[in-house]
Amino acid sequence: AIQDQMNIHGSCMHNKYQEGMVLAGTADLEIAKSWLMEECQKVFGCTTYKDVRVNGCTYNSFTEKVESSLGDSCPHGLNKELQILTKTNSDVAAKNYIDAICNSAWEQVDSNTFNDVDIDFTPTFMSEYSLGGTYLNSETGNFKGDNPDYQTSDQSRRAGNSIQEFEENNLSSNVLGSVETLSTCDYQSIMCCFGRDRQSNDNNGNCNDGEGNCDDADPADNSNLCFTEPSLTPFPGELEDAVHCHGLAWAEDSNEFISQLRFNNFFFVSLYDHMYTRGYVERMVDNSDEIPMCGCIENMPAVSRADCTQIDASLTFTFNRGAAGLLVQDGDNLNINFNSCRGIRYNDPEQAKNNDLASYTSKLVRDNKMSNATQDVIFQTLLGYANPDDNENEAACAAGYEKLAVGRVYPCSDFDDNEINGCDYLTILTAIDEAMNEACPHDLFKELQILTGTDNDVDAKDYIDTMCNAAWNDVDKTIYQDIDLDLTDDFMDEYTAGRTYLNLEIGNFIGDNPTYETSEESRRVGDNIRLFYENGVGSTALQASFSNFQSCENQAIACCFGADRQSNDNNGNCSDDDCADADPADNSNLCFTEPSFTAYPQASEGSVHCHGLAWSDDSNDFSARFKYNNFFYVSMYDHMVARGYVKHMVDNEDDIPMCGCIEDMPKVSRADCTQLDVQLTFRYSLDYDGLLVAEIDNDLEVDFKACQGIIFGTENRKNNDLSAYVNRLVIEGKMSATTQSNIYQMLLGYENPGNNNNEAVCAEAYEALHGAGTYSND
Repeated sequence: AIQDQMNIHGSCMHNKYQEGMVLAGTADLEIAKSWLMEECQKVFGCTTYKDVRVNGCTYNSFTEKVESSLGDSCPHGLNKELQILTKTNSDVAAKNYIDAICNSAWEQVDSNTFNDVDIDFTPTFMSEYSLGGTYLNSETGNFKGDNPDYQTSDQSRRAGNSIQEFEENNLSSNVLGSVETLSTCDYQSIMCCFGRDRQSNDNNGNCNDGEGNCDDADPADNSNLCFTEPSLTPFPGELEDAVHCHGLAWAEDSNEFISQLRFNNFFFVSLYDHMYTRGYVERMVDNSDEIPMCGCIENMPAVSRADCTQIDASLTFTFNRGAAGLLVQDGDNLNINFNSCRGIRYNDPEQAKNNDLASYTSKLVRDNKMSNATQDVIFQTLLGYANPDDNENEAACAAGYEKLAVGRVYPCSDFDDNEINGCDYLTILTAIDEAMNEACPHDLFKELQILTGTDNDVDAKDYIDTMCNAAWNDVDKTIYQDIDLDLTDDFMDEYTAGRTYLNLEIGNFIGDNPTYETSEESRRVGDNIRLFYENGVGSTALQASFSNFQSCENQAIACCFGADRQSNDNNGNCSDDDCADADPADNSNLCFTEPSFTAYPQASEGSVHCHGLAWSDDSNDFSARFKYNNFFYVSMYDHMVARGYVKHMVDNEDDIPMCGCIEDMPKVSRADCTQLDVQLTFRYSLDYDGLLVAEIDNDLEVDFKACQGIIFGTENRKNNDLSAYVNRLVIEGKMSATTQSNIYQMLLGYENPGNNNNEAVCAEAYEALHGAGTYSND
């Protein structure tokens, strides 16, 4: 390209390689080549995208393909590459572009209408059929074989043959168009509930030859009609007789296979698998509400549950880059299979539950293909979603009816019998927000007031705090002295100060050091700490009443260790023959201590190792409730027993602690950090007054992992750093900016947490108090 331009302009005194070096501003040809390549990639992207084949055409499937093709040398990330490929300038515009071209590509796939299946299946006919009308529903007689008592009409026989032929030759290879009454479903699901069996000899339902019972024969009973609306007519017990419900659901993304092919699925479920194969027809009951036989889930009556069929499909789409941007072309290899839905139980997502519509929607929610709000609306129809094995589930029907019959216009969220991980204000507020109906006439905070029986935000929060605090009282609890009898409050105060035998002795907790024999008491405590870590700290709430941590005003604790007492653990420099003054691994810099303002420039303090934890200002948040579990892990297990780190950093007149509330610790450059991952289910329901109550499930699991944080003043992630984790708590609304500022008066290097030593911030803080040049070894 450079040579072409030189030829156009002519009379250039140097060759194309020299011209490239001039453009790159370098005399090095290789550097110039790299610069030119990088500049080209910035403009034209890192992927060629010529005849790239992808199974399916969605934003997610395409971006996964692009991401796998980028390569390590690409100077930009996935989102920028997508913008280049689509010739857009934002992530949203790029996604919209891909959605649009995929939608256009799907429009080119071979398709059929229902009228192509049979001449009678016009839009009006199919709408009437879905409501439970037409001769297909009203007649009795077999589509397959004969029933001597009921002769099949010519039109039913022809329609049945058309359905069978279409299923065999077209259903799995062409996109089937919509049914008008089912084309505007707001909540990604269609359900059919059948009330009659018109066909014998198919091993389904109780229509039988020679019994003359097929005028009112029942389908196989797999559900329970609860009530119909708007009349609120209840159907307790077996009042509705046997009913059979079967549904399908699809993704929020209209280009997903299960979305584009949802009417293929509807055809299979309703016309082929249930009517033609089993003879199931008609709506469940006839009353003033005129409920449909098949409808959008939001238009169907409340039932206990429904069976479910899912689409498994493949279709190759070919992507190419054109002058106007990215182009996509469909293939001719569409293949569709129909299978029982593979779902997960709503109350136990680790457990599979197949052939159940509610459980399939739980899988869609887990896979981010359906929102919680949409699922909540679906569950207003599938009332037995929490117990899909119970076809009848009268209790679910009664509960649903009672809530609605007493005027359930408020609240807008069905927050009864919900299971949520955690019980604190933000968690509950988020859950209610996700559960609220989009058409709700009031906002989230008003909804919370309704559920708590209050009339202002402050009282609503107080209600939640009190409710959660009461529920938390049922959590199993442990004190430090339960770990080992020596760990009394007085002992723990001395331990955190760095003054017990655990801090001062030398010798291993794990294994042996031939030079330094471990005392019996150290060995016993170490064994008990390890035992509690393995069997207790993850399943109980550890309580602490020792005074050093009772008034941590700034929601953080830090430990800074100055010695390593244990060898052979790959941490610190204590060895079998030299451990008397061994150092921990150096990860921080002691700046100065107070109130003497003793400075520690350069490495005058020796190697030090700092590690901390922080928690939410809501005392019911997991991070606050289990902060003493975290402290145990950080200080006593992970650093003392596992690594041998003990003692405070330095001995001087300020008598600094080894571990303390962040405001009691000396100034350092930074600290590592551990956060908690907690699973503890709380079950939420409404009492007889319609007020929210919470009960604990006691499935507690506490795990410890390096903190995931965000560097102050940036959007950059930084793990295993206390200052970055504190910043994340502020972003999430769990810590105030004032508290963060107070913490940063101790963690001076918060703006550059990757620099362990960071002498500059130490000097700056010290000299701000004592004058320029005072932070030195002199």
